[in-house]
Amino acid sequence: MNLTEIILSFLLYGILGWVLDSLKRSWDDRRWTTGGFTFLPFAPIYGFGALIVLFLHPVIAAWPLLFQFVFFAPVLGAFEYLGGIYCEIVFHKKLWDYSKYKINIHGRTSLFHAVSWGVLALLLIYFMHPLFFGSA
Repeated sequence: MNLTEIILSFLLYGILGWVLDSLKRSWDDRRWTTGGFTFLPFAPIYGFGALIVLFLHPVIAAWPLLFQFVFFAPVLGAFEYLGGIYCEIVFHKKLWDYSKYKINIHGRTSLFHAVSWGVLALLLIYFMHPLFFGSA
């Protein structure tokens, strides 16, 4: 990936992640609720998450899909956990709280969200990125 593709990927997947996050929050709240903390329709955690997937995928590309999923789910779950700590320290704000989920770690990530990250990683690699950029 060249620098232009990295920047465009970060922006595109940050916007698409914001849309997905907003839809999930709206579904949970039963009313329109936007995700993220910026005034823009953009969620940086999804942009960074996508870049992690795109940079790590070549290392595991030969693995079966199930193994790729099992790799990405905890990696991205850990990234989300660390992202939560970062936001709490830097912005003095807890941007998400998954305490209501049965299996969660300090409310910063949960089994549900790790599984979701794993599914999103595979969708990114095998569908979205090839659609937008021609290859993963």
